[in-house]
Amino acid sequence: MDETPKERLLREMRAVVRERGYTLAVHGSEMRDLDLIAAPWTYGCSTADELVRALEDELVLVATRRRVPKPHGRLGYVLHGRKWRDDNGHQPIDLSVLATNDERSTMNTSTTTTITGAALGAAVGCVLVYLGELLAKVDIPGPVEGAGVIIATALVALVYPASRS
Repeated sequence: MDETPKERLLREMRAVVRERGYTLAVHGSEMRDLDLIAAPWTYGCSTADELVRALEDELVLVATRRRVPKPHGRLGYVLHGRKWRDDNGHQPIDLSVLATNDERSTMNTSTTTTITGAALGAAVGCVLVYLGELLAKVDIPGPVEGAGVIIATALVALVYPASRS
């Protein structure tokens, strides 16, 4: 079975982020843009800016918005490129990168409170979404599609409840 442009882009992006110590997950409706979360996964991983530069260089993407501080220590980037297009010729990639420990120490503390729970929840969620994607490809009778997203959402809610945001 042939890959769709989105599947190829995600496979290539996952390879780039994995080489730099991150994991990557899709979230959102994917209607208007492609929403992605990159979570630091290993010690000594790249910084958020290094990660985005690698995505730009290796996948011929261009960041049109860089390092916008988001709640809970996320850094927002908007990427554009030819590998992910809608009917109008383009579709932005909205990438949230969870800041590394070193990056968080230099950020405004109001945007980084209780980041540890959010980082853990997002990282576990990334793994569960990936497992859900694998399960969706296996021919198992019953409702398996979307199971990873449902499990990931529930786990993130448990690890990082809304009452702490």
